[in-house]
Amino acid sequence: MLAVLEEGTRRLNDIVVAAEITGETITERVEQYVEILLGYYGSPDYLVFTQVLLNLSHDPRTSRQARETMARIGETANPELGRLQRRVLAGTGIRRRSMRLLLFHSLRGMALSHVMMQTLPDQPATRQYLPEQRQLLAEALALLIEAHSHRTTGGA
Repeated sequence: MLAVLEEGTRRLNDIVVAAEITGETITERVEQYVEILLGYYGSPDYLVFTQVLLNLSHDPRTSRQARETMARIGETANPELGRLQRRVLAGTGIRRRSMRLLLFHSLRGMALSHVMMQTLPDQPATRQYLPEQRQLLAEALALLIEAHSHRTTGGA
């Protein structure tokens, strides 16, 4: 099971290391970040990763060594994810970790929700709204960032 986690982490790291955020506007940068995260968190493999992680985390028989490996695996992609998050927020004056984490968790949650919906039978009506929902969430997050940017910089 640890091999599943290690492979999943390697895949995520490969995606985020190769990724770039190049948009000029906050909305464009958030949209690019959405697509990057969907490349991993929107895949059926991530459902497997999540199930293995939950099983190992909650199994009292999981060894201390396995738990240490899980903690190490969890930190692998963090520097690259942080780099992408800082690029999304570039020029806003926002340095708060809580904003970077909000970006990540909201987008990862949406990606996970979308992949779960795609695995359910008879959900075509729901699936048709997924691209629009991604766009709406990117726009909403961009508005939030812009509002906090004005607070941080004192206006303008």
